[in-house]
Amino acid sequence: MKFKARCMNAHWLFCFVLGVYLLTSSFRIDSGDGEAMYRVAYALAARGEVAIQPLEAGHELLLDAQGRAARMKGVSGYGMVGRDGRFYAKYGLGWSLVAAPFVALARVVHPLFPSVEEGLLTRIAVLLVNPLVTAAAVTVFYRLARRFYREPLARLLALFLALGTPVWYYARSAFSEPLAMFLLLGALETFERKRFGWTGVLLGFMLVVRPATFILLPVLLGWFGWRFPPVQGNRKPWMVLLLPLLGGQMVVFGYNWWRFGGPLDFGYRHVGWDTPLFEGLYGLLFSPGKGLFLYAPVLLLFFPGIWLWGKGSHAQRQWRVLAIGLLTVQTLFLAVYRHWDGGGGWGPRLLMPVVPFFVLPIGSVLERWWSRKGLQFFAALLFSLSVTIQVLGLSVNWARHLQKIRVASSSWEGYLERIHFHWRASPILGQIQALREVAGLLRDPVSRDALKGLVMASSDQVEAQQRLSFNVPDFWPVYAAFLGLNTVFWGVAWGLLAAGTGWCGRRLFRSIAPPTH
Repeated sequence: MKFKARCMNAHWLFCFVLGVYLLTSSFRIDSGDGEAMYRVAYALAARGEVAIQPLEAGHELLLDAQGRAARMKGVSGYGMVGRDGRFYAKYGLGWSLVAAPFVALARVVHPLFPSVEEGLLTRIAVLLVNPLVTAAAVTVFYRLARRFYREPLARLLALFLALGTPVWYYARSAFSEPLAMFLLLGALETFERKRFGWTGVLLGFMLVVRPATFILLPVLLGWFGWRFPPVQGNRKPWMVLLLPLLGGQMVVFGYNWWRFGGPLDFGYRHVGWDTPLFEGLYGLLFSPGKGLFLYAPVLLLFFPGIWLWGKGSHAQRQWRVLAIGLLTVQTLFLAVYRHWDGGGGWGPRLLMPVVPFFVLPIGSVLERWWSRKGLQFFAALLFSLSVTIQVLGLSVNWARHLQKIRVASSSWEGYLERIHFHWRASPILGQIQALREVAGLLRDPVSRDALKGLVMASSDQVEAQQRLSFNVPDFWPVYAAFLGLNTVFWGVAWGLLAAGTGWCGRRLFRSIAPPTH
């Protein structure tokens, strides 16, 4: 009975988190990285190949309060010409493989949506991938948390991860970090269940999704060996684990050779590990532009939590070693990386696969705080502030603020310095101002006419959506209204989704209560 109840709780959690992600989605590819991986998925679904057309410069227009437009500076460089003379994206193949069936399905059902152009519908379809895999990752995280904490507390931690960290923002993106996070958590869950073959498969596919996650393997394999030494009698499970893992790495090497002619040629140019260590650490964890603890203040509870784990149960002490190992290796690796910031995005994108390990130890703090009203209030305040910051990131295209800082900067280096390390240029504060500007545009009749003009001047709905994204709230019902889609259909769909999410939330929150000792 307890097992059945636990399965139902995981079901409600998955449905509620997925519903929140879909309700707050923009169904807009928000990066050149995502556009390149989408094009690979489309090429796989439509032509059975991975070569794509080079990405063109951007066409986004930024409006001022009077409806006057300034064109953004477009960029390319999301891949390069391969050994056969065709253009290939420089990213791992895994995310595009997962997205390709969504593209194929969208092409089949496109006649049912005559008001939506195929290019827009297929992009909407692939943007269902990350909400699904992120909600699944949150559910797997909940199952792992149940190994250390009572049922209500495990679900509360899952909500901390889902709604109180930038994981929420990236759930509606076309980046590959959410899928890598799901595969990492899934590998650990299957290892705990002694399903070593699945552990190897998931880790192998994680490499296909993000080859840079190879840096985590020494920690993972060392921890696996500590937990389950490969001595006489234990070697067969290790073979079952390592074979698919090595197979995944061979796929990575083969994909590199197919595109660029060498197994170690990933298509990246001008990369290096020359950032001063302490500058990178400050930038990733505490800076006003990208600091994880600024974008998710609730994660500050990690520090007392990881200390308490050192005094906790045997399982907590084991997982403490894993959490410290993964977080240390990933953070140090990124801190010296030349592009540690991960480009445009909400918070330190490249840290997202290991963010669950910042959240997991927090449960030991909350267990001790339930009986102290003041500390309960402090934890609730940190979580509320974290959720508010995520909502700011969702509400408006963050590139509106970045573009203003770029125009005001004399050089690219000066722009990066301001956007990463100057508090007045923090994207969090910039989102507040951008939200006020966008609200003003919608209130003003002249600006509304200018927004409609952007749509009329666009060559297709995808370009119109990108142009609108800098000047309207970044949610899909808003785009549907401006693009002239069937507002009744999309309105009913949003309403049904909201009702279903509310129902799942009611079932979920009804069971979250302070644990009793």
